[in-house]
Amino acid sequence: MRLIEYEAALNYMKRYLLQNLKELDIVSAQIYGSSTYEEGFIPGVSDIDICVFTPQMYTMEYKDIVDYIVKSSNEDFIDKKPSIVVDYIANRIEFYINHPQIPIDVTIMAPELPNSNNMEETVAHDSVDIFLGAFYQHGIPLIGEIPQKELVQSKFFPFYGEELRKIRLNMLIPRIEKYHKRIEVLIEQKNFDILDHIYKARMYFLKSLFIWKRQYPVNLQKHLYYQLAKILNLPQEEIKKLLFVGDKDLFKLASNYLQVANNYLDKYKKC
Repeated sequence: MRLIEYEAALNYMKRYLLQNLKELDIVSAQIYGSSTYEEGFIPGVSDIDICVFTPQMYTMEYKDIVDYIVKSSNEDFIDKKPSIVVDYIANRIEFYINHPQIPIDVTIMAPELPNSNNMEETVAHDSVDIFLGAFYQHGIPLIGEIPQKELVQSKFFPFYGEELRKIRLNMLIPRIEKYHKRIEVLIEQKNFDILDHIYKARMYFLKSLFIWKRQYPVNLQKHLYYQLAKILNLPQEEIKKLLFVGDKDLFKLASNYLQVANNYLDKYKKC
């Protein structure tokens, strides 16, 4: 397994989290992302992603946590010093550590499943499906077990209930169709602004495709071949069109994407 090659960096991180940051009372740290599966990891390019869970995110001011991390560390944070992120995904603190063996991307969060109470409202923006796949299916413990493991597995595995699944799909599909109409117009116009729209549309479509097939993604923007081939088991011809593979112009590739995506949307509507 590839992570064995980075044992020194992982042992260093474990000591750093438990000793240097001991006042954070860290209950869990999970390795996730490309380093947890061979197909997604590129030596010399990829880093190791670690999510750290602490109940201090409930009680301490985020600024105080950031100050504590900076004061307790003698680290090269590269270009990402400890910073607060508050958005619709989850409240968190993020920073890099430039270990000599490999860069490590650290996220600190409260020990809970982000946005799990809003899954009927934030489907276009939430990261619950990715969180479930990246952590609860593919994650590797560095410290302790992932929080609420038994509760989450009983509620969300092998997939969440059919009623919630339909609600999320029915909310997501109109957004996808709106983007697809824009793409059709931009194809006719030969407008190169299409590039931004096709990537956004594909991200939303892939989210709906994973939900439709009752599978959790690892990421909706990276490591797509691995996920489409190994998790969703799509035909190679569909994969090529969804990944914009081919020697044709941008607008033909966009048309190829629409063909596959709209075909799946039509199938769902007929169910």
